[in-house]
Amino acid sequence: MNYKTVGRSGLRVSPVCLGGMTFGDDWGWGADETESEKIIKRFMEIGGNFIDTANVYTNNHSEKIIGNVVGRHSSTRAGMVLATKFGMNVFPYNPNGGGNGTKAIMENVHHSLRRLQTDYVDLLWIHAWDWNTPMEETLRTMNDLVSAGKVSIDNVLAYFEEPGKINLAEFMERNFMFNMTMEKFGYLTCRTLTTFKRDFKKAFSTTPRKWLTQKRLELAHYQLSEKQRKPIDVYFEVGFENLSHFSYAFKKRFGYPPNALVEKIAVSQNKMTML
Repeated sequence: MNYKTVGRSGLRVSPVCLGGMTFGDDWGWGADETESEKIIKRFMEIGGNFIDTANVYTNNHSEKIIGNVVGRHSSTRAGMVLATKFGMNVFPYNPNGGGNGTKAIMENVHHSLRRLQTDYVDLLWIHAWDWNTPMEETLRTMNDLVSAGKVSIDNVLAYFEEPGKINLAEFMERNFMFNMTMEKFGYLTCRTLTTFKRDFKKAFSTTPRKWLTQKRLELAHYQLSEKQRKPIDVYFEVGFENLSHFSYAFKKRFGYPPNALVEKIAVSQNKMTML
């Protein structure tokens, strides 16, 4: 494994980082605990030592799963680099449950460490911009965490491209197949629903619902035509709630139902076999 150093630090990490956003199926999609643990263990077997998560991922179940596999075992933890994030509010009825103020950071890091079953994290990311907190306060708190041994690398890593937002187009291209509400997409891109729809229109020149339907149907068509899969095995995977809605949308988009495409491909293959 050709390990790389993180920025100007001496921390060495595998060139591929294992993302933990889909560890746990609490959001209605993702890998359950058993499957997640298998993924983490396989990643470590091939030399991966860098795992990233966040306090908000799968309602903080992601951190717990990583903690059960890595943090619980001191010898395993010593060889791994763990990164997590703060900023998102996992306590919706607590006005100080999120953001980048000192109280919120300290509380969230405390809970993250407990879930990860470790005394420190190697990297701590700022997940989103906080307009209400001076950057000086955030940086001072980050420095205090490093001094207290809660964060091992003396760097601040920010996960945003402009204040308060992550790259909407990139996020949607990676995650359009997940069946989430518009509110959830907005939440995960650090936007209110209104701002999400506005920014989406700027990025794609259409509405989120129309774009999502088109992208999901295109992926479904590819799976049916190129991978010869069945509609019942595809509809949920590409983001539709039920088979009837998928079949209706598919026929409206392509002019024929998904089963007709499958039958056409089967007939074509039989003809080729006869030749």
